[in-house]
Amino acid sequence: MRTSLSVLMVLGLLGATVGCSAAAGSDSVHVWAAGDGVRVNPETGKFFEDRPDIHKDYPTGDYRKRSAVWDASAGRVALKAARNEFVSFQVVVEKGDSHPADQTVKPAVTCTSLRGPDGAEIAGANVAPFKAWYVKVNRKTHGYDKLSLGLGWYPDALIPVAQGRPLSFDLPDAKNAIGPTQRNQTVWVDIFVPRDRKDAPPGTYKGELAVAWPGGSRTIDVELDVWDFALPDDIHCRGDIFNVTLLDMAPEKELL
Repeated sequence: MRTSLSVLMVLGLLGATVGCSAAAGSDSVHVWAAGDGVRVNPETGKFFEDRPDIHKDYPTGDYRKRSAVWDASAGRVALKAARNEFVSFQVVVEKGDSHPADQTVKPAVTCTSLRGPDGAEIAGANVAPFKAWYVKVNRKTHGYDKLSLGLGWYPDALIPVAQGRPLSFDLPDAKNAIGPTQRNQTVWVDIFVPRDRKDAPPGTYKGELAVAWPGGSRTIDVELDVWDFALPDDIHCRGDIFNVTLLDMAPEKELL
């Protein structure tokens, strides 16, 4: 009886230890995704554009769980594009609470090709990850105080990686010099859909993006619906980039 109780106690302690380790591991690194129209604060993990006080259409809410392109419950990014078009999304690698601020995590990101109808494949240079490089904004632009999204480290340049190699980095990144307050790193992913219909017939293309780090990994599904038309090589629309700014310009001069 004593032997049985001893065995049960040991097994119980082992189970508790394993349970704690699993919980710590699951909280060590988080991976989530966002669209191409926002910028993620590397310190807080919030969108800089999460400012409905400035514009009612700015994104807000729990976008780590769900957004226009991301569904955390399914672990899936869903995109749509025409042929001859670039479509992009962002993956955010976030240090969990189990990692001390001064501890460095070393993730590596890899992307597979996207396979579609009749063996069609979007691959190689047409699926390209980039590491976001952050620039610190120390003061608001003069004259734009009411429209400013605030100070902080903004993602700016995108650093490519050699084709076929994993995109590896440190978090926090000593080269970028944000310091131990950096708990998030954004990876930008470009997908180019070939122009010719024979190279990219319409339909759904599926692939994966994997993030691995010492002690864990996470894979998310990437789905791309390709429409049955191609964008032209020449652009015939004029761009209105000065609309609703503080510049006093005639409407015809706002257009490029």
